[in-house]
Amino acid sequence: GNLGQGRAQPGGEAAKARLEHLDLATGKLTTLADAVDAVAVTAEGRALVVRKDVALTIVPADRPAGDDPAAKLELDLSRVLVTVEPAAEHVQMYEETARLLRHHYWVEDMAGIDWDAVVARYRPLAERVATRDELHDLIWELNGELGTSHAYVFHHDDQPTAQQRVGHLGADLEPADGGWRVAAVPHAEPSVPGARSPLEPAGVTVGDVIESVD
Repeated sequence: GNLGQGRAQPGGEAAKARLEHLDLATGKLTTLADAVDAVAVTAEGRALVVRKDVALTIVPADRPAGDDPAAKLELDLSRVLVTVEPAAEHVQMYEETARLLRHHYWVEDMAGIDWDAVVARYRPLAERVATRDELHDLIWELNGELGTSHAYVFHHDDQPTAQQRVGHLGADLEPADGGWRVAAVPHAEPSVPGARSPLEPAGVTVGDVIESVD
């Protein structure tokens, strides 16, 4: 799972999760790895592939590997080589984008758009693009044919931009003589310590009347 504080924060590294194993029969909780970026279970369920930064390690799914070399295997990724032909890759990325949009669009009929015809119309351009930036421009145009929101293109070198601070809900207020009476102070998301009502540290409680705000 991913709680609020576990997401990447602009200007700093994302917090790493701790991987734990809970024995449902005994209630025993065991730490399998202290810092994990991602984890996947092998097909038979007896081992885990754990990623930390760019390193991949295979560990048992039910006990700490410790210093046992037979139980812990670090994968040597330096031997993995990939040959890429940019022109062919551009076409493949274009086709996969079109396929993903078709499969995951919010309505099955693509809001009445002949998607196959749209994809075919732009396909000759996909075969001619020379750079990744040109491909991104083309995919933006393709996505734009849908006239929908939340259909973006992100460059692989894009850096997270500074997030704007968003005000959190402070309270339910009712008109009162001389101000606003606090009817309720909603509880914030417990997984995000910083997400709390600004009234809480001020000691404001239900029934208090807010006369002014500094």
